[in-house]
Amino acid sequence: MRTTFFSLLLMFSLTQQVWGTSVEIFLDKSMSFDPHHRDVSIQSFYVDTLDDIKKDINQQIQSNPRTNVRDQVVGLVSAKSDAFKKMVVVQNKMIRYGISMIPAYVFEERYVVYGGTLQDALRDYGIWKQSH
Repeated sequence: MRTTFFSLLLMFSLTQQVWGTSVEIFLDKSMSFDPHHRDVSIQSFYVDTLDDIKKDINQQIQSNPRTNVRDQVVGLVSAKSDAFKKMVVVQNKMIRYGISMIPAYVFEERYVVYGGTLQDALRDYGIWKQSH
């Protein structure tokens, strides 16, 4: 009973440390997370989208070998321009934050926690923030 009370007290304390924090999550489509966390503002970015776009363009080109490749590429890229713009934003953020692996959780546009779940990252960030 006493251990449970202290565990709950610690979790409440850590939750207060991260309440209202913004989190940017970088992951691939095979990973999942709960996007409705009540204590933080979450924005997610899927880093494998660019690979999907490239694969789609290559498949389109290979399926129409008689058409001018340059015309096909220009047409497909313009058709996917919104997706490319989003990926440029994701790539720029990853470079700015120095992200080297995924999943990566970026808190307050400054602090990066790698691996695990969103709950793990919130806990680790809360512990770190409490000690600094």
